[in-house]
Amino acid sequence: MSDPREKVRWYPALHAGWDILIARQTYHLWAAYHETYSVCASNDYGQSWAYRGRVHSSSRPSAMVMEPGEFHRTLSMPKGVSFTVLNIPLDEVERTARECGLHATPHLRHAVTEDTGLTTAVLALGDAIERGVSTPLALETIRTRILGYLLNQAEQAPSTLPARREQRAVARAKSYLQEYFAMPVTLDELSKIAELDRYRLVRAFTRDIGLPPHAYQIHLRIERSRHLLWSGLTGVQIASQLGFVDQSHFIRHFKRIMRATPRQYRRG
Repeated sequence: MSDPREKVRWYPALHAGWDILIARQTYHLWAAYHETYSVCASNDYGQSWAYRGRVHSSSRPSAMVMEPGEFHRTLSMPKGVSFTVLNIPLDEVERTARECGLHATPHLRHAVTEDTGLTTAVLALGDAIERGVSTPLALETIRTRILGYLLNQAEQAPSTLPARREQRAVARAKSYLQEYFAMPVTLDELSKIAELDRYRLVRAFTRDIGLPPHAYQIHLRIERSRHLLWSGLTGVQIASQLGFVDQSHFIRHFKRIMRATPRQYRRG
């Protein structure tokens, strides 16, 4: 019998076979077979599940990580739990692994991880998909971060590169974003310009600049928008000129960064 408090929504075929399930306040004991790498992230805890002949449980916010061809089932759900499940095709994980110098199919060490980076990134992707206003670069960056965190759970970890090579790559990517900040730049495009794979580029860019590429691009757009506001352009015109999805998308980011709405800012 379904619980009226439970809310479940699927977002299929998001990107190259990725799909995502977002569940809110569920008491349901789930059972599923996966042909993908699957990550179930939650800030709730206390549930237990069976996977690969063992019983696993979470005592704090964590993520379940499962390999293709596996079955799992929930054994207990002590309270209404909210979680996000991300299913990633095998070829996507293998592609990223090759970019990072790994030649074997990644094998995950554990079935549950308390890596806050992975949990946060999966939940952030779910939130971005639900809101439906993120840029392609933002979604690709989050997906790449998730792949990187997932590979960190593998028995064979990604190799490292000389710092100078990564610094040069970051400089090229930064310059490109500064020139094309209003354009719908993709992460694959940025990776080619930087001459560095997507995973290492996002990691190095975030480390050196302090923001991932998509967030840096948003800051460039907001800085330019201040001058356009002074020139008298409307929010609709600015959103269109600077590559925002719509006016509300522009206002939301402007308020988050400037701590004031565009109208409040223009009034001084």
